[in-house]
Amino acid sequence: EVENAIITMAVIKAFGVGKKSERYLGVVKKVVRGLKDV
Repeated sequence: EVENAIITMAVIKAFGVGKKSERYLGVVKKVVRGLKDV
């Protein structure tokens, strides 16, 4: 999924690679999924 890759790249750019960005990725993906469902 292209959108997923863009989000992942944006989060890694913002927070760097590591546990912190992994945690944010989970949150961001949940939010995006929530917005899609609306």
